[in-house]
Amino acid sequence: MSTFRPEYFDMFDSSILLERELALLLQSENRWFTTEEINQVLGVKYNTTLRIVNRLEEDLLEMGDDNLALVVSKGKGFFLQRNLDSSVTPFISYIFSKTQIIKMIKAIFSGEFGTVKKYAQDYYISEATVRRYLIRIRKFFSRYNIQVKRETAELEGDESKISMLMLLTYWRLYTGVKWPFTTINEQSIMKLVEELISKTDYMNVSLTTKRRLAYYFAVTILRTRKGNFVEIDFQNYAHLLEDDHYRTFEKSLMNFKGDINTLYGEIPFHYEVWKTNPYFYKRKERIQSYYELEKQKQTPVFQAVELMVKEFQKEFF
Repeated sequence: MSTFRPEYFDMFDSSILLERELALLLQSENRWFTTEEINQVLGVKYNTTLRIVNRLEEDLLEMGDDNLALVVSKGKGFFLQRNLDSSVTPFISYIFSKTQIIKMIKAIFSGEFGTVKKYAQDYYISEATVRRYLIRIRKFFSRYNIQVKRETAELEGDESKISMLMLLTYWRLYTGVKWPFTTINEQSIMKLVEELISKTDYMNVSLTTKRRLAYYFAVTILRTRKGNFVEIDFQNYAHLLEDDHYRTFEKSLMNFKGDINTLYGEIPFHYEVWKTNPYFYKRKERIQSYYELEKQKQTPVFQAVELMVKEFQKEFF
């Protein structure tokens, strides 16, 4: 059973964290777990265990995954019935996505938060609760040097880091299975990804990678629609003029002008993200040399992408 506690846990109430811990415990072994055993592992009292178990059972039914079911027996305790190849990870992502704080983060990301008063009215919660959640969000975002305005919750900071944080959040919540960007055409973005792959020497690209790239482009569209653009110092990217892969990449993106922002500052950023995928170019030595050059310069865009690559490697939810 996992014992890690990432910083983002501080944003959530104990009940959702206990439900997550219970789901992981029930998955850890293919057997029955008694109430007393759960009490001891979770470090809670009997009534709290029953409340968390009931909540987990209701959420499993609400999610409607035929591969997961909680079996309850007065004599034996609790047993998680599941297929051998199934995991509680999608379920855990599901229960986190329902929390008020995640709903608020998504509203902030999409620019639909409005004001504290308006958000409280729209979601039928008190202004005090909204402010309390904003304090938690503000504290977590600050580790990425991203600020959240007090009343409007608008994001301030390096645009490349904001985009990377959005990508990380959406991907960890939905893992490519669901398309959470209701105002963006999924088919158009997948077409963009497929064309870029066909033009840039990538081989054997997995569906997971394609979906992650699609999420990335959707995130950048959300941001640019609100007038938020990545700005770069061209002097730090002059080497791209020598990169035939970059020129092909840029030309392919221009075919989607109108669907995606193709201002110069955005394209090098897209290319930085593109290069992080675990597939090799035919001329990987040149790509590696460009990577080392950008690493030496430590540009804001490079730092943002590098940070998110590390974050993707961590356990989440």
